Amino acid sequence: VSVARGERAPLLEIGLAVLVGEDLADASRPEAKHAIAGVSIMIDWFFRDADAGSLGARGRSAQVGPWLVPPTALARFGDAAISVKLDANEQSLGAVRDLGISLEDAVAFASSEAPVRAGDLIGVGPLPASVGLENWRSW
Repeated sequence: VSVARGERAPLLEIGLAVLVGEDLADASRPEAKHAIAGVSIMIDWFFRDADAGSLGARGRSAQVGPWLVPPTALARFGDAAISVKLDANEQSLGAVRDLGISLEDAVAFASSEAPVRAGDLIGVGPLPASVGLENWRSW
């Protein structure tokens, strides 16, 4: 991720990105689960020091990957632990179940609000322990 010029300490939040493998509209939970093609990590970066511009918006970037977990590996996915590692320092952020919503419920909800197309990424999260992480450089 390119850090905005002059940015001293960007915030980050960790969630998941669900890759949808088929078109959906008002999908049921089973339909949404069937449509999940894979899951990856998603990091939202917030740049507080970036030029706010005329609308007062801050800089923001999202990062996905680098791995995609296939649906066949998702049976016990709720138990999967998520941590962040920077150099030799690691911080635990909890488990997938801490997101507060299942992946299929998130996809079903998204499809109830707008059509979801094959290839869309649905962001789920962030993990509560990752909200507003700003001391990540000192881990």
